Amino acid sequence: MKIIVGLGNPEEKYMKTFHNMGYIAVGDVAAKLNVKFKKKECESWVAEGNLGGEKVIIARPVTYMNLSGRAVKQLLAKYKATAADLVVIYDDYDIPKGSVRIRPSGSAGTHNVRPRCRCGDCARKRRKNRTRYDRLQRLIVI
Repeated sequence: MKIIVGLGNPEEKYMKTFHNMGYIAVGDVAAKLNVKFKKKECESWVAEGNLGGEKVIIARPVTYMNLSGRAVKQLLAKYKATAADLVVIYDDYDIPKGSVRIRPSGSAGTHNVRPRCRCGDCARKRRKNRTRYDRLQRLIVI
């Protein structure tokens, strides 16, 4: 099983902003898997799907960005998952626009999310972009 969490802020006014790249990315993942965010649990909207026979939980925390670690911790506990099963997607001004950086560990750079998440060795995907319409490609990386 994989848990893919897209970080962002829940209010409509933030939906198409750079800071919501995580929300946008998991929306794209859900669309590619043909699933919808139907249930609310663990302080998140959750969609469930399968990819290559493996269960995938896709989540958008309804907490604000800086409190999202709380939701991630609840999701890991509910699904009895470890940090190795977790993929966290969020924005990063430190990488070139239009790029995606994937790495299993390292510092959060200028972002405060990862330390608050306390997810240890979770895989992280950082997206650099300005708006949903600016993206160079869709993302599904598991």
